[in-house]
Amino acid sequence: MTIPVVFLYARGHATRGSVVMRCFQFAEMAQTLLGQDYSFRTIALPRKGTGGHLEAVQGINGAVVVLVKALIQHLDPEAMDHLKAHNRAILADWIDKALRSPHTDQIDIHIASSRAQEQALRNRFPQAEIRHVTHHADPRLMGQSFGALADLRCCYLGRRENAPELPGAEGRIDWLDAQTSQGFEDLLGRLPNYNLHLAARAEPADPRIHKPFTKGFTAALCRSNILVPRDVPDAVHYLGADYPFLLDDDRPETVMQGLSRAAEAFGSPEWHRGLAVMAQIMRLSSPSHVMGEFGAILSEITGLPLRQNMAPPQLDPVPLTA
Repeated sequence: MTIPVVFLYARGHATRGSVVMRCFQFAEMAQTLLGQDYSFRTIALPRKGTGGHLEAVQGINGAVVVLVKALIQHLDPEAMDHLKAHNRAILADWIDKALRSPHTDQIDIHIASSRAQEQALRNRFPQAEIRHVTHHADPRLMGQSFGALADLRCCYLGRRENAPELPGAEGRIDWLDAQTSQGFEDLLGRLPNYNLHLAARAEPADPRIHKPFTKGFTAALCRSNILVPRDVPDAVHYLGADYPFLLDDDRPETVMQGLSRAAEAFGSPEWHRGLAVMAQIMRLSSPSHVMGEFGAILSEITGLPLRQNMAPPQLDPVPLTA
C-alpha cells in the first residue's frame, strides 16, 4: 500500500512553465523514482472565491499535500482547514512567488527551489521548517542529442521581453522566444545548435522574488556554458566565483564584452573548465538528485526509509574549479 502525495495547483496556471515543470513533470519524476512507496497525482483547483476549493479537496485524506505556487496564497480557508485536519502534512513549494500567505501557520514544511529562496524563507519564517529541493531542467531536453559544435553558437532561451536590448548582437545571439511550455517544446529541436546560453535580463530582478537557477540547469543539460551576471541568484553558488563566463553586471556593453571573451576562449582549456562545471551542475539538477532531496522530505514525514537506489542529497555542492 503506497502513501498518497497530492500536488494542488491553480487550474488557470496549468500552461505556465513553472507549473508544468514543478507540478506535472515533478510528479511524473517522483512516480518513476519514488513510486515503490508513494503514489503521486496532481489536482487542479478553480479560481479563488468560486466556492470550488473545498469540494475539490474533500476527497484528499491521509496524504502528503503539496501546494504549488499560487495556491499557497490563494487557497480558500475552509479548504486549507480540511487539508490540515485530514492529511499527514502540508508542504508549500513557493517556486518564485513572493513569500506571503494567510496560511503560514498551517504549513508544515516550506520548500525552497533555490538557495537564495531558502535563506529568504529562513529570514521570513524563522520558526518554520524549511527544506531545499533543487529545481530540475526540463526532461524533454533528454530526448535531444547534444554534441560538440565547430564554433561558438549563443542563444537566449526564454521570454524575449525579459532579455536586454543588445546593440551589435544581431548574428551573434539567437533569440529563442519561449512564452509557454508549448513554445519551449516547439524550440527543442533547435537547442542542439547552441553551446552558450545567455542569462542576462532587461530589468533588475524583483527583490521579493527568488527564482531558481533554471537557465543554468537548462544550459547544463544542453552541455553548454552559460553567460550570466554573477548577482543572479544561485549563479555563484553553483558555478563558483571563478567560473570563466560570469559577468560583472548585465549592462549591454558588459554582456557583449563577455560574449567576445567567450568566443576567444572557445575550445581552450578555459572553455572546457567551464563545461566541467556545467557537467557537475547537470548532476546536481538531475532527476535522481532532485528526487533524492524530495524523497528525504517524504521519509521525514512518513517514517519510511529512503531506498538505497536514491542517492542522498548533496546539500552544499562545491563546483569544480579546475
